[in-house]
Amino acid sequence: MKVIKTTDELLSLLDKGRIVIEDHCRIECDVPYKDVGEHILYLYCEGNLNCEGKLNCKGNLNCEGNLNCKGNLDCKGNLYCKGNLYCKGNLNCEGNLNCEGYLYCKGNLYCKGNLYCKGNLYCKEYLDCKGYLDCEGNLNCEGNLDCKGNLYCKGYLDCEGNLDCKGNLDCKGNLYCKGNLYCKGNLIIEGILYWSHSSKPKVGGKFFHRQVLPPAWQREHWGERLGVDTTGCYGEIIARLDLSKLLRRKCWSSTERWMLESLKLKDVILPDWVIKLRDGKVEDN
Repeated sequence: MKVIKTTDELLSLLDKGRIVIEDHCRIECDVPYKDVGEHILYLYCEGNLNCEGKLNCKGNLNCEGNLNCKGNLDCKGNLYCKGNLYCKGNLNCEGNLNCEGYLYCKGNLYCKGNLYCKGNLYCKEYLDCKGYLDCEGNLNCEGNLDCKGNLYCKGYLDCEGNLDCKGNLDCKGNLYCKGNLYCKGNLIIEGILYWSHSSKPKVGGKFFHRQVLPPAWQREHWGERLGVDTTGCYGEIIARLDLSKLLRRKCWSSTERWMLESLKLKDVILPDWVIKLRDGKVEDN
């Protein structure tokens, strides 16, 4: 393993702005942008890269193993990680961010380009992606989530803040948004939508969903509204409901009626427009 204790040691590896490390590497010092990171036009590590402090890089950063940064990680170019990427501070990428493993950010995550994560993606704070966001695993954001392009999630999507997508939002798993949900393009939720608001999601394009259920913390409220026992799994609770009788009541708000009517949509097939959109045969609404 290559151990770098000082910034002078790191800069000594520079060759025309490039640093190539053909081994695992541990950087035990902070790598500030001024006088250090601004000179690094390309950083390559063939193994795992562990940074004990912050890491700044003016150009592209390529890690063929796991990347672990205990401070802020700031990459002005593209960032590629073949393994898992763990950042204990804020993660800032001015180019495209490609992670072939899990991506864990304990601070804010900003990506000016496209963001691709093959595994699960977890962001503790604010997640802001100016391009497309493609997550092949589960996506969990404890703050607000903003995406200027299309957002695709193959697993479940859990957002504890507001979710704002300026393109199409396609979630193949369950989706839960504790804050407001706005999608300027088409919204596709193939799994269950867990919804706790008095109004429906704001969607600029077409909207496909199946069942819309309340989150677990609203069970007691819904039990009182429906007049049923809410113990057990959701499937058992739904089986106890007489939907025809419930929907004849005049007491429901438009959102409550929408949620109740969705209980009949568990096995509804995908419409043609969703299939065509996923096949790339259509670009817009």
